[in-house]
Amino acid sequence: MRRKLIISSLIVCLFLFYVFLHQRDPHEGDIYRITEPWTMQVTDVLAIEQIDDDWFVFFRTSDFLHLGRLEKNLFGTWDLVDFHQGEALLGSIPIEETDSNVVLGGAGYSDAGSNENKSFFFGMIDNPAVNKVIVEQNENLYEITDFITGTHQTRLFLRMTDEELLSFSITAYDHDGTIVHSYPQ
Repeated sequence: MRRKLIISSLIVCLFLFYVFLHQRDPHEGDIYRITEPWTMQVTDVLAIEQIDDDWFVFFRTSDFLHLGRLEKNLFGTWDLVDFHQGEALLGSIPIEETDSNVVLGGAGYSDAGSNENKSFFFGMIDNPAVNKVIVEQNENLYEITDFITGTHQTRLFLRMTDEELLSFSITAYDHDGTIVHSYPQ
């Protein structure tokens, strides 16, 4: 009888732990666990943000700003995956030292088999004067004024489109409409 009680208690504890893992939102520790085997170590997890039904993470290595999409696996832990369920980052932008303290860039993919395209425009803004970012892609304009607040008051942004990443430009403006930084320069 005692043996059955111990086994039943153990099964209930494992089940509760499994349920807990599946209810948990992603956090910084997940990113450090995922990226631990990488040669470039993560220096700062800037933000983990849920946008629509997807979780996105912005993080830095010594020379790059990275954008990743997080998805929960069968065991209830989080993995970095693209939209095709492959283990991959959505994009990386080199961080160059500039007077503007703004990092802008884009990345994208296309799947020839399904004719599916996705573009990701993202950046990091450490300049308090910047209040608006304009993305121009294939003659479409996207204005970004709502920023994601990251660690150390860093502001981040993400704009996704279902267009192929051919030609684009991203421009950051201050309160007076003056260009603070643009990509490409």
